[in-house]
Amino acid sequence: MSNPARPASDCGLTLVSYGRQGHRQEYIDFFSRTLAGGLIPSLAEHWRDAVPVAEPVLFLMIEEDTVGFARAAIRRSLAGRRTVGLLFRPVECARPRSTRTLVKGLAMRVLKRWPGVSVISILPADVEPAVISVATDWIYDPQLWDLPTVGASVMSAMAVEIREAAGDRTVVVALGAQNEDKGFHQFVEIWRSSEQLRERFLFVAAGKVASESKGMADEFVRAGGLLRDGFVSDEDMAGAYAVADLMWSCYGPQYNQASGIFGRAVQRAVPVVVRRNSYVEAQARRFGFPNLSLDWTEAREAAAKLLGWSPPDRPNTANLVAGMRARSLKALTQSLGRWTA
Repeated sequence: MSNPARPASDCGLTLVSYGRQGHRQEYIDFFSRTLAGGLIPSLAEHWRDAVPVAEPVLFLMIEEDTVGFARAAIRRSLAGRRTVGLLFRPVECARPRSTRTLVKGLAMRVLKRWPGVSVISILPADVEPAVISVATDWIYDPQLWDLPTVGASVMSAMAVEIREAAGDRTVVVALGAQNEDKGFHQFVEIWRSSEQLRERFLFVAAGKVASESKGMADEFVRAGGLLRDGFVSDEDMAGAYAVADLMWSCYGPQYNQASGIFGRAVQRAVPVVVRRNSYVEAQARRFGFPNLSLDWTEAREAAAKLLGWSPPDRPNTANLVAGMRARSLKALTQSLGRWTA
């Protein structure tokens, strides 16, 4: 026997997020502000809680529970209810390299055609056309357009520490999880490879270091790098952007997807370091956004390229961000069907 439909919330929308830990609460708050028109949407913390909901449901990350999303979407479709999910790693579905991603891709191909179900890629099809094979539509990564305004620089305690440690050196900041996928090992190798680089630059890594990367972190600190191992507050994140000359978005070939660090750099007009032939590089080029593209090769070559880099004029990205926001909101509200912003 099916559960009775739960009454709709005042704004006619339910968000699904498996908990509020880490930056999930920030994500929940953003979509609540953006899609709910100032009203408070309902929040479900498990796919089963979303099944009986009468109103449209938005899964904030399909990858939190891909099987759960599929089960909820199909059951809701059979009851005539609309379900939307954001797909964070569409490329692994569109170009599977394992049995797991092959199955995930097949599931998305079926679900995108199911009545009342929308799979929304956060990687644009103009960067990777193959995402449309597994997604109904696409938006820009929300962290490319989620800041309502970019106000005055935030000089947090960490920002002051970075500025004092740097002196007149160029500051390169790697934010967020520090591991091999995020390019932390390459970051450290480049830093260690050149004494001249260390004289002219300061490398900063701020975020939780993975257990398998602790040895690299020790080498980084011994070579004079500035490390803050642990959760980075929103205030310290904003402060890091305020003092950075370059933000590190140069991730490993195995991590080729949207980047929130890159998105915030675009919004705050901070140039980025990217890996050549990555999706982040492709987006930076399409935006005409200042970037330093590095090959995933010998560290000394990358150090030499950094030493030859000159800070460009900071672009005004307000119109770019506004366009991404408008396109993304249109796709989301259309996918939500009977409910519109």
